[in-house]
Amino acid sequence: MAVTSSKRIERCGESSQQHGSIIQAEPPGRSRLLALAGSRQTPAGGFSWPGLGQERQANMSDQDIERRIARDIAKWQRGVRDKGEPLQIDEGWLHTPQGLRLPFSVLKSAGVPPREVELLARRAAVREQLEACSDAQQRERLTRELSELEQNIAFRLEALQRLGRA
Repeated sequence: MAVTSSKRIERCGESSQQHGSIIQAEPPGRSRLLALAGSRQTPAGGFSWPGLGQERQANMSDQDIERRIARDIAKWQRGVRDKGEPLQIDEGWLHTPQGLRLPFSVLKSAGVPPREVELLARRAAVREQLEACSDAQQRERLTRELSELEQNIAFRLEALQRLGRA
């Protein structure tokens, strides 16, 4: 296989090797970059960009494509929050198992607390109600609810530990 400066040249199957025919393939990764930039591959093997006329698409050079990709990357980077600032890593992050850090990070970014946090908050509220309660039947009901919550929390935390080790 011979290599030129901008295109890779490959020999076709055995029969074409005997005849010495060659085909030129595009540089590796180019089609992936074009796809990431929003282009679509046409049936003829070219690329089309949403919002551009057909004559403009036919005349797009590699430099035009690279400029569009660079512009889209710059636009994306302007939207990044806390750019250039150190990451705020809290103590909980360091104690979270490696396999659970990404899912919890996604939940945190979306503003959704994990179910276990909600259960812990509910447990604290039930404990406060239990301390303030004077009715015997109400205390018994709250004690049962607290016991169920603590069991549920224990099971969920144990499952998370197992999941984090996997």
